[in-house]
Amino acid sequence: MDVLLTHTEEVAMRAHYLSKSPETLTRLAADEDESIRREVALHPNTPQEVLARLAGDTDEYVRMNVGSNKNTPPEILTLLAKDQDWIVRLAVADNPNTPQEVLIRLAGDTNERVRQNVAKHKNTPPETLTLLAKDQDKVVQWAVVRWAVAANRNTPKEVLTELAKDKDVGVRIIVAMNPNTPVEVLEMLAKDKNANVRVFLITNKNLPLEIFRQLAEEDQDESVRRVAAKIKR
Repeated sequence: MDVLLTHTEEVAMRAHYLSKSPETLTRLAADEDESIRREVALHPNTPQEVLARLAGDTDEYVRMNVGSNKNTPPEILTLLAKDQDWIVRLAVADNPNTPQEVLIRLAGDTNERVRQNVAKHKNTPPETLTLLAKDQDKVVQWAVVRWAVAANRNTPKEVLTELAKDKDVGVRIIVAMNPNTPVEVLEMLAKDKNANVRVFLITNKNLPLEIFRQLAEEDQDESVRRVAAKIKR
C-alpha cells in the first residue's frame, strides 16, 4: 500500500539529501520548495557557481543564506551587499570573507543592525570604526552600533577613550570590559557613577591592582564588592 507523506515529512526527507554530493546540491538548488533552496544556499558543499545562481533567488532568505555562506565568492558578496532586503545585507556584513571595501560601504547602511555587524567585523578598518563610534540611531532604543564598536578589538584606543564618556551606560560597560582600553581610561571608569560599569570593570584583568583593591574594599555599592570578592588578583 502506498504511503502518502505530509508536506513536512516530504520536505524533511528531501532535506536529508543535502548531506550528499555537490551534484545532489546542484540539483536541489532548483527545487520549487524555497526551504530546500535555503538549505542548499547555506550548505558548505554547495559549488560556488550554484551559490552565484542562488544569489539571484526570489526568496530573500535564500539570498541571505548565500550571504552567510563562507564559501560565497567575494564578488557575489559585493553584489549581495546592494540587496534591497536588509536581512541579506546583514548576512553579508557578518560574513568573514566580505571585502573590506564592502564593509566600508555598509557602514553607511540605513539599517542599524547592518551597521552593527560592520562594527563587530574583525576586518573593519579603524577609520571606519571611528566613524561608527559616532553613530546616533534615532529608530532603536539601544546604542547597538556603538556597543559593537566598543567591543571590537581593532577599535583605536582614542576612540575607546571617547566612548568611555558615552551617555549610554551599555557603551561604557563594554569599554570597561575591552582588554584594549587604556589603563588611564580604566582608572576613570572606576569613578563612573553607574555601579554596573564598575562591576564589569572589576573583571578586566588590566585594571591596576591598586584600583581593583580600592573598589573591592571601599566601593559604596555592595554588588561591586561582592563580584570583586570572587576574583583572585
